[in-house]
Amino acid sequence: MAGIASGSQSHTLSEFKEDLNNAFEIRDQGGSIEEWRSYLVNQGYSVGDAVYSYPEDHPDGVTNIIEPDHLANKKDLDIHISLVGPKDLSDYGETYAASLDMKYIEDGDLIHDTQGEPPVDLAGFGYHDPHWELITNDLSEATETSENINYRDGSYSTGGLAFDVYDEDLTIVTNGSPTEQCTVFLNPTGDADPEERIVHGDYHHTWNEIEIQGVSINPSGLSVVVSDEAQEWETDTTRYGEEILKLSQADATPPLF
Repeated sequence: MAGIASGSQSHTLSEFKEDLNNAFEIRDQGGSIEEWRSYLVNQGYSVGDAVYSYPEDHPDGVTNIIEPDHLANKKDLDIHISLVGPKDLSDYGETYAASLDMKYIEDGDLIHDTQGEPPVDLAGFGYHDPHWELITNDLSEATETSENINYRDGSYSTGGLAFDVYDEDLTIVTNGSPTEQCTVFLNPTGDADPEERIVHGDYHHTWNEIEIQGVSINPSGLSVVVSDEAQEWETDTTRYGEEILKLSQADATPPLF
């Protein structure tokens, strides 16, 4: 479920990135999402976030199955979407950080599995460009990623961007597995209601060395064209009739007292 906590103060972008990296280090060492959130709140941030599990074995009739034959040791993929801010950065003004971080779960232990196959997985964000914009077109400034994730060249548009996730490079560990994450830094634009200013997350898993033929961005996330759709799995974006893997500016806005 989405969570919210509050705070704001002047920062530089490098300080913002350092705070986020320190928070994700807590997750790397096996810390909980609650500990991650508490750290950021104590640094003066507002935090909106939600976590969704994508199980290997779905009930009958549910789509988006992670097939056990190519993910033999993977049980649940937990995807955590967050919106952190606002910070009044000295060079960029009011700024929010939208992040996706991913962990595989097995028998209560956190693992990363070495059985990922080429090509890369894809993660990304989509948003309405009248509502959000990157703080700068310099993507080295406007993004931050963990070791096994890189910005996907050519994917940036005014409505979002994509990242390559090198799942074949992940290492099996327990209780302290790395958190793979990608982050974009955004400025709100226009006069939209904060509840309508939405950021969507998306994740695509691929295997069997299929060819990724195209990646495009839309306000709801990524559109990926592959040579064999049977070898691709995408996170569902609705459950029980409600949209998921999305947050609004209102989720990361300090409450009024």
